[in-house]
Amino acid sequence: METKQRILVVGGAGFIGSHIVEAIARSGLGCVVADNLCTGKQENCDGTGTSFHQCDCADMQALGDLLRKETITTVINVATRSLPYSLSFPFEAVRETIGVTQALCELQRLGTFRTLVHLSSSEVYGQSSVVPITEETPPNPTTPYAAAKAACDAIVLSYVRTFHSRSVIVRPFNQFGVRQQRGRYGALIARVIDAVMQKTPITIHGSGKQTRDFLFVTDLAFALACLVEQDAFLSGDVIQIASGRERSVNEIIETIFSLMGARTDVVHGPDRPGDIERQAASIEKASALLSWSPATPFEDGLRQTIDWHRAHP
Repeated sequence: METKQRILVVGGAGFIGSHIVEAIARSGLGCVVADNLCTGKQENCDGTGTSFHQCDCADMQALGDLLRKETITTVINVATRSLPYSLSFPFEAVRETIGVTQALCELQRLGTFRTLVHLSSSEVYGQSSVVPITEETPPNPTTPYAAAKAACDAIVLSYVRTFHSRSVIVRPFNQFGVRQQRGRYGALIARVIDAVMQKTPITIHGSGKQTRDFLFVTDLAFALACLVEQDAFLSGDVIQIASGRERSVNEIIETIFSLMGARTDVVHGPDRPGDIERQAASIEKASALLSWSPATPFEDGLRQTIDWHRAHP
């Protein structure tokens, strides 16, 4: 294990990134945040004691200067554009997502920092015929977002194989929790909670029978902190982080209604382009490598998320 680690979280002011920053700060490791603030908020990192830099992380010169100034040893790359955003702006989503990964891989090759932890996505698997999905399941991306994430994975692995870069790919499944993006490009759980609070209908794609593997975001953040603290991987590893259980969209909505003691109308719209029918992950590898397992029961995570939405209408 490396002593004196200095960790840069790229995209650290966003939903997932800010929780990772909190977990790393609690572990006592040195942490720095870089974010272009296109969706993140600097105040998401308040109270963590981290150094914050607003930066276009696809700009190699600016990013390299920051890495050297802060003497960074490890980078966690969380920067991405969301799946809903990619359906409206596919060109921008692909370009921005890949651009950050390209810059990081090249700076790593040049010796600017040592270790890259790259966050991928379960969306790279597309419509898999195998459930639960394992790290060996072949990628089959169906949306621009998924294609961009799969391309980033391929770039990272190409630098591992060609230049012996020291990198690991972490594939989270669906995350939820406080500070998640709301509105037009928001995720399911955040949109449902807001719809109940505002007494407006919630529109979902398709029948609602499609399943997802949801994990409370602090459990993902803790897994990432364990990964960098324990140094528990081989270069080129792919590690899934998830709950290991699938839930239907309809089940999730009904659970939210029950916990909030209120309902709203559910409108079933057309299927979303490239949508996936079933998702559930094997988490055996993460459990073995990190001695990690999900700590937050689904309904407890929902209660915390609902409480946060009520406090931040």
